[in-house]
Amino acid sequence: MEDELRQALEEIGLTGEEAEMEINDFLSIASSRLKLEDIYIGCAGFAQVGEIDYHSKQRFEAKFLKEYIFKECGKPPENSWLTWQSNPHDFGTYHDLHYMADMENKKHMAYIAKIERIDFDSLVPYIEQAYNFSTTEGKEFTQEELDNDNEIFKLIES
Repeated sequence: MEDELRQALEEIGLTGEEAEMEINDFLSIASSRLKLEDIYIGCAGFAQVGEIDYHSKQRFEAKFLKEYIFKECGKPPENSWLTWQSNPHDFGTYHDLHYMADMENKKHMAYIAKIERIDFDSLVPYIEQAYNFSTTEGKEFTQEELDNDNEIFKLIES
């Protein structure tokens, strides 16, 4: 759902932090109206708060994890979604993955059961390999190149 919202906002010229605020507001309102629970999933631990390139790494980790989940579990069922949330901390803001779901919906619960079978810690070497592939001597590629899922998953499968 987030990707569709982001695309719709881009079509009307809204990007960056403004778009993220709109998406978060929409998801918050939608989850309360749909009576959804915020289920903590976590992260792989690739991006570490305090690292110089933390923000770049956490965005990359978020995309990687979402695409990996979509590959392994499919897209979330209707009226549920994955969200990458920020959490303030003494050492800086860290991020992790959450699943917004109706606890009484069997499809939603089956989907979270699939996600819970994934060992996120074991993905760190693959995330690191894909991230290093996407950068050259500290210079980041364009977002379009980072979004190239085929390159990321070629690394996972090898």
